[in-house]
Amino acid sequence: MEHLEQVDIDQQAKQHDYETAQPKNVIEKTTQGINAIVEAVENGVVNPLDAFASFNKLEKLFKEAKVKIDELARDEAEKYTAKTFTFGNVEFTRKDGAKKLNYSEDLLYSNLQAKVKAREELLKVAQKSTIYDDEGVEVPKVSISYNKDSLMVKFK
Repeated sequence: MEHLEQVDIDQQAKQHDYETAQPKNVIEKTTQGINAIVEAVENGVVNPLDAFASFNKLEKLFKEAKVKIDELARDEAEKYTAKTFTFGNVEFTRKDGAKKLNYSEDLLYSNLQAKVKAREELLKVAQKSTIYDDEGVEVPKVSISYNKDSLMVKFK
C-alpha cells in the first residue's frame, strides 16, 4: 500500500513540474522575479552592480536557449498552412530570409570600397597630425562622435 502512495505522489509531482514549466507560468514567475529585483535595487536593498551582473548572465542564458529553440519553433510553424497564424494568445508570421546582393563580386564596387577604406585610414591619421593626400591636399580633421557609455561584465 505504501508503495502505491509513493507512486501517486511521484505522478502528482511530475504533473506539477510539467504545469509549472509551461511557458505562461515561467513568464509570470520570471516577470515577478525581475520586478522584485528592480524594486530591491530601487529601494537600496540590492546593490545595482549585483543586479546588473545577474541580468547580464540571464540575458546570455536566454539568448543561448532561444538559439536552441529557434529551429524547432520554425519547424513547428511549418505545420501551419497560413503564413500568419495564431497559437494560444500569440500571432506568428513566417518570414522568408532577406535577399542580399553580393556587391563584392563587382570589381568597380570592390575598388571603390578599397578607396573608402584607405580614405578612412587617412582621416584617422589626420586626427593626430597634419597630413596630405596623394594629390597634395591637406586631409581635414573630422569631428568625433561617441557611442553611449556602457558597463562591461566579465564573470570570474
